[in-house]
Amino acid sequence: MASAQDEYGIMILEGLRDLIATALKDSEAALGLDDLFDGAATVVSEITAGVMKSQPPTRPIACDDECAWCCHQYEVAVSGLEALRIASHIDQTFSPVEKKDLLNRLTAVEAEKARHPPSERPLALFACPLLKDATCSIYAVRPMVCRGVNSASAADCERTYRTKGESSFGTNYKPQGLIAQL
Repeated sequence: MASAQDEYGIMILEGLRDLIATALKDSEAALGLDDLFDGAATVVSEITAGVMKSQPPTRPIACDDECAWCCHQYEVAVSGLEALRIASHIDQTFSPVEKKDLLNRLTAVEAEKARHPPSERPLALFACPLLKDATCSIYAVRPMVCRGVNSASAADCERTYRTKGESSFGTNYKPQGLIAQL
């Protein structure tokens, strides 16, 4: 018998599969990658909200759009669709000055990564270049891995950051954590 987490994962994958299949039937919709990502994010959010109602976390989730401790990683893997959606969002919503500032932050992180290879321990953690004043500048279109990270304690996340990742950013609520694996 499948566990509740397995059922949750299956529900998300089926919802996303149905959304993609519908989009690809219409050539106009196939060109709307932004709509495809936004639809996927909506499916994930709606299913997550339903699961949270029926199986609430044992401890409240402390995360919000202004908590950025977990936004300090060596790097974040995103899918091609996510990268395209983020680029579109930046193009549509960032001013020329904000785009230049982002490019400077990206360049600085890449230079630091060159000086600190991933084999180095403790692993260097870098602020996500998309953070602006410790707030996610792309929160509405953040990648699935970012949507899945959650914690019951901002203090635990701060400790992980301050100890340079000697402990890991945890996942308090496992069903939401599954989003990070999509």
